Amino acid sequence: MKFRSISDLKNLKNKTVLFYCDFDIAIDNEKVIDDRKIREIIDSLEYLSFAGAKVLLFSDESNTKKIEIILNILNKFLKLNYDFKNKIVYYNNSEINKLEDVLKLVNFGDIVAVNSFDHYIDRLNIIKSSHDVLKRIVSKCDYFVFENFNKLYIDDYFVVNFSKKIKTFFGYSFLNKLDNYSRMQIEKNNSVAVVGGEYDNAKFAFIENLLSKGFYVLLGGEVSSIFISVYRNRLINKIKNVNKKSSDKILSLIKKYKNNIVLPIDFMVSENKDKNVSIHRKNISELSKYDNVYDVGPETIKSYVPYIKRAKCLIWSGVLGFVEDKKFSHGSSLISQLFCNRSRGPAFGIVVGNRTCDFINATKYGEDVDFLFYEKDTFYRLFNEEETKIKI
Repeated sequence: MKFRSISDLKNLKNKTVLFYCDFDIAIDNEKVIDDRKIREIIDSLEYLSFAGAKVLLFSDESNTKKIEIILNILNKFLKLNYDFKNKIVYYNNSEINKLEDVLKLVNFGDIVAVNSFDHYIDRLNIIKSSHDVLKRIVSKCDYFVFENFNKLYIDDYFVVNFSKKIKTFFGYSFLNKLDNYSRMQIEKNNSVAVVGGEYDNAKFAFIENLLSKGFYVLLGGEVSSIFISVYRNRLINKIKNVNKKSSDKILSLIKKYKNNIVLPIDFMVSENKDKNVSIHRKNISELSKYDNVYDVGPETIKSYVPYIKRAKCLIWSGVLGFVEDKKFSHGSSLISQLFCNRSRGPAFGIVVGNRTCDFINATKYGEDVDFLFYEKDTFYRLFNEEETKIKI
């Protein structure tokens, strides 16, 4: 896929642009928790509006109250640019024919926001598929601008499929993320990944791909607990019937990449799961099944230092402990300092995932990272591609 920049769109006066963005935004008590995704699309919207295009804005969101909250914040951000005189108009109507009339009536330079196209499908049984809705709308549009990086390479997603049939351009935020991903140069023996957080199939596949590309993988969090359990039970104690189905693939990975998988040496643990009392340090050999692990220990951090110091490519996905409690954030904080200092220097550093990015941002070192990649699933999907399809 060739990614053409929105800045390549010239002579937009009196043109209509279909603009697809990401409104997967958490809202609590009618307030947006994180306005990052809202801010990301502003430059692209202003570019189109100032150029005289009529913009039809849509996302995957159908909750009208949520859309109203998001658009209210988006309008406030747009007003910060004193040259921007317009206001986004929200068309909240289930009748697709009237939307076509609205497009005829609004002025060029205006932005009209609508619900997800699935919203119209749910309410109009005569329209049988998403494609039918898109065909009717797109027939009124000259260009399609793609600003939802989370949907990259989901080939069965109807918007992506349809974009192959329209003159498609990609927004500034989308291309910025793509450019930062493409700048990552993986070098065998000089690439290091810190992987923590929760363990699931996606995390395992990511670790497997890191190892296959020559990364040293430094483990922490729940991920390390799972790997250590398999390592001790299956390799050290020779227990065969312990969660066999789930542990077989981990055991195979440990055997195949034993020199590249780096397990923690010590942990901060407690036997009390709820009260978090009596926290003490234990070496890996001293751990019991009754221990609740809350953070990696100082010896683990010390053992990780040489790997990070020599790395030319650094990836961090998943914190190493319960960082929401300061008592258990020391391991992640020390890694953050090491990781960011190396990123500021010769290494290219990428932090992946909401929780890890938020943690990095909360430290004074976050600005030294080359890129904060919030879209974890998209990053994993890109990274797991055998041959990257990216063309800038």
